[in-house]
Amino acid sequence: MNSRWKSDLGSFLRERAGKRIAVVGIGNTLRGDDGAGSLLAQRLLARGVRSVFDGGSAPENHAAGAAAMRPDTVLLVDAARFGGEAGEARLMGSGEICGGTLSTHGASLALFARYLAAQCGCEVAFLGIQPGDTAVASAVSISVETTLHELEELFLEFF
Repeated sequence: MNSRWKSDLGSFLRERAGKRIAVVGIGNTLRGDDGAGSLLAQRLLARGVRSVFDGGSAPENHAAGAAAMRPDTVLLVDAARFGGEAGEARLMGSGEICGGTLSTHGASLALFARYLAAQCGCEVAFLGIQPGDTAVASAVSISVETTLHELEELFLEFF
């Protein structure tokens, strides 16, 4: 599996050291790997990271909370179909999600990204995690679970 994402995300976070970064995890935890972003947010919140929002399957409900933080950067984390192996992650700019084709949550995520950028005057980036099984009532795959653990540890180094 491609592990370049660890280096890319580490560089992304280091370049923004000392700035306000909000993380919005997105996903439906009832659909296996589709819940990846939401699960990551839940884990980070449980570990005391305060600038994280669990957007679940309706991240727009957390727009006001994220905007009130006045972040310099908002990082959206969601399952995304970009042709990688299950569990592979990819860091992308907001321009790559505005077409609404990557995220498993489609156009609503692109609108959410544009709204946050306009409200906060902030940069919006996207961390996509390639899902495997997103069937209703499926469990999170081992490959996505491994990536979630690695992401949790990486984020804890910076928050």
